[in-house]
Amino acid sequence: MCALPFLIQDVRGLPWLRDVTCFDGTSVYGYGGPVCSLQGADPALAMEFGNSLRATLREQGIISLFCRLHPLIESEWLLTDVGQVVRQGTTVSIPLDTASTVDEFAAMMSTSHRYDVRRLRSAGVVVEEDVQFSMLAEFIAAYHQTMRRNQASQWYFFDVQYFESLRAALGDRLRLFVARSAAGEFMSATLTFICGDIMQYHLAGTPDQFRRDSASKLILAELAVWGAQRGFRHFHLGGGLGASDEDGLFRFKQGFSSRTHAFRVFRLVVLQKVYDDLCELRRQALGMIRDHPAQPYFPLYRAPAAAN
Repeated sequence: MCALPFLIQDVRGLPWLRDVTCFDGTSVYGYGGPVCSLQGADPALAMEFGNSLRATLREQGIISLFCRLHPLIESEWLLTDVGQVVRQGTTVSIPLDTASTVDEFAAMMSTSHRYDVRRLRSAGVVVEEDVQFSMLAEFIAAYHQTMRRNQASQWYFFDVQYFESLRAALGDRLRLFVARSAAGEFMSATLTFICGDIMQYHLAGTPDQFRRDSASKLILAELAVWGAQRGFRHFHLGGGLGASDEDGLFRFKQGFSSRTHAFRVFRLVVLQKVYDDLCELRRQALGMIRDHPAQPYFPLYRAPAAAN
């Protein structure tokens, strides 16, 4: 059995396609891609899956499909003969089958991360799971403050409904961990997904007044212990902003582990003529003669003007 979850989007949200009724597909925020019950590649199954995928997308009138592939799930073989698989960057994960205590995990970290983890523990900072999500409002406020400090685009300012929908959809596969000072103050928190043998770091937030304390480092160290004790094998931290493997976020994550993975995306044009027509509408709206031949954005008709 194979499955490929994705979201269907209306292109009318784009200013140059406001009067066009068309749809395309994309994976959810984070890491998606196909999953398969079969262990190992099977060319015959890949061909059957690819033919079924194309046929289904055509029936649904989907112009193109963009999908982020999960770096820890071997699924690329299902897609290589269907569309284009492109490497976008690098991600980091902590192996959970090699250590079981905070000190053992700290030994895997960079010198600065290890120092901060030990300093926070000495100061009496405690990390606990918020099983009832009683601190969700504080987390959301801290997350938004973090996004403002990082000058993130408005897209990343998820509202309360987003977090409530995650809880409703995922149940106990969504976990919230909170760091408190010795005086009980909320210092930082992290949302994490769990599924199979993988823990997936999702979002984190730290209030402005505690931004220099680095409590998120202790949270991730304690999360690694929590996962190891429950039999998880991987704690996937992800990569940098926009799949970068050079920015501060990537370096922060790499401070926890030297184990890295290739991050790839899948691109498929289903209705070529419609795709080309939408790209032409974009070019005309932006007053362009032609697109750059090496334009990396996909689908191109969704590329912002600044991407030219």
